[in-house]
Amino acid sequence: MNTRLLLSVVVLVSACGDDGVHHLADAPELPIDAAVDSPDAADPKVPLNIMVSGSGGGTVTSSPAGITCTTASCSADFDPETVVTLTAVPDTGSVFVGWMGACTGTVPTCEVTLAQAASVTATFDIARYAVTVTKSGTGVGVVAGNGLNCGATCTVMVDHGTMLSLTATPGTLSVFAGWGGACSGMATCATTVTGPTAITANFALDDVTLFVTKGGNGAGTVTATGINCGADCNETYTAGQMVTLTAAASTGSTFTGWTGGGCTGTATCTLTMTAATTVTATFTLQQFALTVTKAGNGGGTVVSNPTGIACGADCSENLDYNTMVVLTATASTGSTFTGWTGACTGTAMCMVTMTAARSVTATFTLQTFALTVTTAGNGSGTVTSAPAGVACPGDCSQSYNYGTMVTLTQAAATGSTFTGWGGSCTGTGACTVTIDAAKTVTATFTLNTFALTVAKAGNGMGTVTATGISCGADCTETYNFGTMVTLTQAATTGSTFAGWSGACTGTGACTVTIDAAKTVTATFNIQTFTLTASTIGNGSGTITSAPAGISCPGDCTQVYNYNTMVTLTAPDTTSSTFTGWGGACTGTGACMVTMTAARSVTATFTLRQFTLTVNRTGNGTVTSSPAGISCGADCDELYNYNTPVTLTASAGTGSTFGGWSGGGCSGTALTCLTTVTAATTVNATFNVSSFLLTVTPAGLGTGTVTSSPAGINCGADCMESYLFNTPVTLTATADPVSSDFGGWNGGGCTGTAPCTVTMSQAQNVTATFNLKQFALRVRKGGDGFGTVSGNGINCGPTCTVEQVMLPYGTTVTLSQAAATSSSQLSTFTGWSGACAGAGGCSFMLMGNTTVGADFKLRPNLMFTTSMTTTGAFIGINGADSLCKNLASARGLPGAYLAYISGTNTAAPSRFAGVSGWVRVDNAPVMSSIGQFGGGSLFNPPILDEAGANLANSGQLGVWTATRADGTYVGQNCNNSNSPADWSTTSARTTAGACSATDSTVVDEGFASCVTPLRIYCLGVDRAATVP
Repeated sequence: MNTRLLLSVVVLVSACGDDGVHHLADAPELPIDAAVDSPDAADPKVPLNIMVSGSGGGTVTSSPAGITCTTASCSADFDPETVVTLTAVPDTGSVFVGWMGACTGTVPTCEVTLAQAASVTATFDIARYAVTVTKSGTGVGVVAGNGLNCGATCTVMVDHGTMLSLTATPGTLSVFAGWGGACSGMATCATTVTGPTAITANFALDDVTLFVTKGGNGAGTVTATGINCGADCNETYTAGQMVTLTAAASTGSTFTGWTGGGCTGTATCTLTMTAATTVTATFTLQQFALTVTKAGNGGGTVVSNPTGIACGADCSENLDYNTMVVLTATASTGSTFTGWTGACTGTAMCMVTMTAARSVTATFTLQTFALTVTTAGNGSGTVTSAPAGVACPGDCSQSYNYGTMVTLTQAAATGSTFTGWGGSCTGTGACTVTIDAAKTVTATFTLNTFALTVAKAGNGMGTVTATGISCGADCTETYNFGTMVTLTQAATTGSTFAGWSGACTGTGACTVTIDAAKTVTATFNIQTFTLTASTIGNGSGTITSAPAGISCPGDCTQVYNYNTMVTLTAPDTTSSTFTGWGGACTGTGACMVTMTAARSVTATFTLRQFTLTVNRTGNGTVTSSPAGISCGADCDELYNYNTPVTLTASAGTGSTFGGWSGGGCSGTALTCLTTVTAATTVNATFNVSSFLLTVTPAGLGTGTVTSSPAGINCGADCMESYLFNTPVTLTATADPVSSDFGGWNGGGCTGTAPCTVTMSQAQNVTATFNLKQFALRVRKGGDGFGTVSGNGINCGPTCTVEQVMLPYGTTVTLSQAAATSSSQLSTFTGWSGACAGAGGCSFMLMGNTTVGADFKLRPNLMFTTSMTTTGAFIGINGADSLCKNLASARGLPGAYLAYISGTNTAAPSRFAGVSGWVRVDNAPVMSSIGQFGGGSLFNPPILDEAGANLANSGQLGVWTATRADGTYVGQNCNNSNSPADWSTTSARTTAGACSATDSTVVDEGFASCVTPLRIYCLGVDRAATVP
């Protein structure tokens, strides 16, 4: 075996300088050519490189052994194909975030098979814990500090080691009662967070006073817990306490309600004590009702002293307890006061003492007079009264109260009429008498008369006679009510008396009692005879008569008057012919019969016959039932009228029966029933066979299939019938925008070319149309990092372009996620191409489409320290440590270095490869380090690590030891370069002003090293651009 292997090794050297920050030393690529000529030479080793990143710390170890990595990078060589298990263990206060490179995911162990050189990055971040603040107690208040401003409960996430400083402020009517949980006591809550932390702030309610007052002209007491008012009308309660007030009226008083403190009504009052409150309870003296009632049928008034009752109208009054009331009764005209009942008796003045509700009744009685009624005249009747009392004859006199309005009503007896009033009433209308003295009234009644009228009816003749009537000529007479009149009838020769109707019935004597107008009818009839008709023969027809009466069949007999001339008629019908008369008539002419006696007549009818003809088209035969037609040969037959004939069609070879027409036949059934009622022709059509061609579209695409000869246009019309053996050519056309034709199936069709189907039977052909496939291409732009995913796209941080093929019409939904690691921390700035804006990206794929996703690296943060320090902060490393600690305490992401120069170190050189800085409020400061002092800043670096503006802090000076051009000024707080840099307060060096945007931001002049100044802290994570 002769193998030549080219192995490239990258040597990573981790150097830890004075500043405690790990730096990657220059590591040139060293090519090594190794020729292996011997087949027995050992296999080369495979390197495994480990990187540790993130804001936290931890250790990565390997099995088999070889890697124990806690620094930025480590490396070990292993035999090819070795399976190496890596284990990540976070430091205290850190958490393992996940693997990148040859390992992925968040499980702390991963396996790498070393087929070739591999790199793995393990990320550890500082642990973050939930700090939960809960308020308790009956009071209210807020808790603030470290970004918190809590209502009832709030939670904030903070880094491990964060120093909490929380202040509790009580609300209205409340006091702070102390901390619980991770804090205690009453002072500010200060604690260092090393895990999930729960803190309770207790607030209690303050004390408030309730004042009770009493109002009104009555008396009573109000009680509650601590109150008995009466004597004790005030009490102090805890704010928020529920207090129930109860009012009790004294004897003779009534509690009429609450006012104040939200109390109303008369029930107990419950109020919540949220402030000093006054409540008033009103008590009113009791009153009692004095009610006067008037009784009796008379009238009068009752009045009171003191005033208040005038009954009449006002019969009740409420009066104070123990009031003495005098009542006086006065009778109306026509009435008499007869005495008191209730709280008073007798007829003298009534005096009532109001110790309770009282009732008094005053009785007044009306005077009475007699009303007398009499009847007159030759008739009879009755008179009655309202109100009741008179019913005359019988009871014709009645006494009534003074002023009574009496209405007299007359009712004439049957056969009498009321003719008028006399005495206190006149005329014939209603009689109303006012009783103001004795009265007399007379009612007159007269007998009635009625007419008796005789009428004659029937087709005969005769006379009717009675006293006063001879009808013939005189047929009406008037009689008194109750008269009995006897009527006598006499029929004329040739007629018969048939009977009475009206006031008499039957054929005997007629006696009429006159109790109303009466009418009597006498009926006289001529003699009659019966004419009978009948039909015979195998036909049918109708016999009718003139005069009317016979319509046979149906009505075949009729009675006619003596000597009536009757004409009978028997016409031919649609189905039959009249062939002659029998009986009282002969021949075939009109039949006339004179009715001098009963008569009988017969008419004969014979059925007609008609020809049924079959016309045949095409190849087939038609036969009949009943027999007679066999068409082919015999296509005509004679049938009686109304004969039902069934025709049967039989198709010849190669034909199908196409259908009937004529003679009432239709449709394609093989049998047809026709009823012969006239000469009839039936047509039978036989057709050449045809078959159905069905086209079925399939697939997710769209298109049409057309046929030649025409008939199919599928889309819309996908079925057509064709004659036997017809060749049909099908052509498929796909929708040019969205689809492709995928091919035929069925009916002998395959492939994608036009298909010809021979219609020897029913055929089914399927045409498949497939959706076109289009490219979805995602391109990432900008200087930042992120991922784009969705619909098969998974373009990770290092991916710049990714493409997938998708069907036409696919709904594309893409999502983005900007990178969050310190070195790649980015912001998504928007879509381009098929999507726009920075929201979601969703569209329908209609063709090859490109979507751009742009990510921008977030600028580095910079701040001016909130702390001031003399120049003796122990070297540049001391300044870096101050920056790191302040950033960590405020939870600022990334790594930070101080912008400061020292012996052999110019401040700008510390930021090589880094660009773009903003303040912690995201206001841009500079795009390059050369702009700091050497150009104009976008905004002054005047904010500290918490975002506080230092303008009013009293100290804007910042240590730099740097000229405006970025070079070291040549001295710092080291007493002319001895001893170490930035270690003494007995020297001086240059300082800048953090409120400046020009060169003085770096070099505003010299400052004594004993002066406490600030330090510029700049993030060193990314080469970003601003603004």
